[in-house]
Amino acid sequence: GPDEKIGVVVLEGGRAKVIEYSDLSREEADRRDERGRLVFWAGSPAIHAFRIDFTRRAASGAVKLPYHVAAKEIPAVDAEGRPCKIQGFKYETFVFDALPEASRFLNLEIVREQEFAPIKNRSGVDSLESARELMVSEHRRWLGEVGIDARGAVEISPLAAAEPGDLAGALAAWNGRTFERDIRVERSREGEIVIEEIAGSAPSNGS
Repeated sequence: GPDEKIGVVVLEGGRAKVIEYSDLSREEADRRDERGRLVFWAGSPAIHAFRIDFTRRAASGAVKLPYHVAAKEIPAVDAEGRPCKIQGFKYETFVFDALPEASRFLNLEIVREQEFAPIKNRSGVDSLESARELMVSEHRRWLGEVGIDARGAVEISPLAAAEPGDLAGALAAWNGRTFERDIRVERSREGEIVIEEIAGSAPSNGS
């Protein structure tokens, strides 16, 4: 949505560009087209892949990255020695500002729940808890696609699978199984993909 603190991908002069959220006014972020849709709808999760030669050129100083200013509340003490917060400013450079220098580019539109679970806050939205919840839900979906009902927490090692298709056939022995306890999907030393129940985890209560 327009209030989310992520950049947006745009085209400017035929080149890809990311506008940082702090550089968009509230009015710009909420701008709509004639059908009521957000103009700046393509949120950037800051996942980039650059050619090595392009990265070297940018790192050599050939590409000048601009500074972005972010306002931050900083813990401090006042003249009486009492704890307080003061307004500070952080100057940052971002790798995505090199994008307009690329002669070729490709943007991929992704399903948010499958790809993007940021950790920015101590609790609530975009926290460790929300990211873990999204990852567990996604890994349950992967197992569901191969006929396994996982009701507790699930962790699938990246050594075992990078997408649901990697599990097809490899977990045939567990097809139709229901796991009430927390499980981990790992690749064994022999190279096989296996499911391990996590010791000490309680059976799921269905939540």
